[in-house]
Amino acid sequence: YAIKLFERDDKVLEQLNLSESTLSHIETDIKKAEGEMDDDAESIITNERYIYIGSVIKGCLKKKSAGKLTNSDKIDKIVTNRLLGLPIFAAIMFFVYYISMVTVGASATDWANDGLFGEHNTKATQLLVVFYCLFQQFPIATMLACSLCFIRMFQFFSLVGGNQCIHNLI
Repeated sequence: YAIKLFERDDKVLEQLNLSESTLSHIETDIKKAEGEMDDDAESIITNERYIYIGSVIKGCLKKKSAGKLTNSDKIDKIVTNRLLGLPIFAAIMFFVYYISMVTVGASATDWANDGLFGEHNTKATQLLVVFYCLFQQFPIATMLACSLCFIRMFQFFSLVGGNQCIHNLI
């Protein structure tokens, strides 16, 4: 019950039925401990519990690789080296740029320019512009883009199918 008294637990205080003089003595001792440790009673108990748990774990747990470097530490030792750090960083940046701009990025850009935004896919282009503007949540840009897209769609339909396409659209 000593820890519960130190935590000022109401249920334990009621259960023990201590006299006023004993309660005041306990309270002065708690305040002295709080002042000495510069913390409140609950935090003192919590901290001591964690210290005890740490000591029990330290006594029980045996690490296989005590003193050995982990893989992450080995990588950090090389990458953050004073002399090799910047050249390694530059090489990684060049590699990322090369992949994104020359190999995979070029193919994706060519596909988007030719297949998605080509002359034959004006509807897809216009819809993408409309959705992009709508998701940007700029009302003026959205209204402008929508009006331009509808004008462009009417122009396209008038060239492809005449007035019948426009009438069917409306």
